[in-house]
Amino acid sequence: MADGTVTIRQGDMRPIYGGVRAATGQTVRLTSAPQWTLEDASGATVQSGPVTGYTMGSLAEVEAWATVSAASLNPGFYRLTFEFNLMGSDGIARVMHPVVTVIVECA
Repeated sequence: MADGTVTIRQGDMRPIYGGVRAATGQTVRLTSAPQWTLEDASGATVQSGPVTGYTMGSLAEVEAWATVSAASLNPGFYRLTFEFNLMGSDGIARVMHPVVTVIVECA
């Protein structure tokens, strides 16, 4: 199940955001730059790479964004998955994968 949904027109480019929240009263920090992968409906990777930007420091919520180009994408549904390597204030390392459904509309 996706954490959010974004619509983009075919041919456009826009940032798409993903984030994770720490447990109540705790913080998390990214231990490396997040990565992202965009997959089509069949599960094939169509775009991927390091994120465009992300929040830094120990925070209750961390966020990253990827600039996605729909120039070469066909209209339809896609799945954008971020990979966050985190260290919690409780000393536990975590890997989390927020997911955003991307809907590409006809230009």
